Amino acid sequence: IALRSTDPRYFPLYVANNAFGGGGFQSRLTQEIRVKRGWSYGASSYFTHGLRRKSWSVHLYPASKDAPAALEKTLELISDLKKTGVTPGEFSFSRNSLVNSSSFLFNTPLKRSENRVLELLRELPEGFIRTSSDKIRAVDIRESNRNLAEFIDPDHLVIAVLCTAKDLKSKLATAAGVPESEVVIIPY
Repeated sequence: IALRSTDPRYFPLYVANNAFGGGGFQSRLTQEIRVKRGWSYGASSYFTHGLRRKSWSVHLYPASKDAPAALEKTLELISDLKKTGVTPGEFSFSRNSLVNSSSFLFNTPLKRSENRVLELLRELPEGFIRTSSDKIRAVDIRESNRNLAEFIDPDHLVIAVLCTAKDLKSKLATAAGVPESEVVIIPY
């Protein structure tokens, strides 16, 4: 379960998540799953937003043959993220990238109007989106890593996989470290 954007921990986690799975090809998740191993066309993580706390999600798109290994490595990366946080290089790249691209959030009249509607719908202070780069710029790596250690909970994840269950159920259960009896199949 994620945080609301008004939570004081949000921006430190936002910068850290961008380093982990939100920063395109430079993110740790993309490097490990797609670039180094070629297991998935994409690998990303992000926060969903709303009035209530939504979720922190990680998405992969592997071929069936790569799904178990990709899942196992992703769970390992999530555990490592909790234990060690992001590196200074990852943090610096992430924060700078977010600050440098923030002007694109309000560079047209349409975006400024959309932002204000989002602020109203999500009960955010007026100007929240416009001033987000200031909040991002103020984030410190120690704060991000401390919040990651508290926020990430590898033992309480929901793993959803769209696949042919008879082909992958056992392998995915093993990769996730859960008994096969705990895997719930929902016919699609």
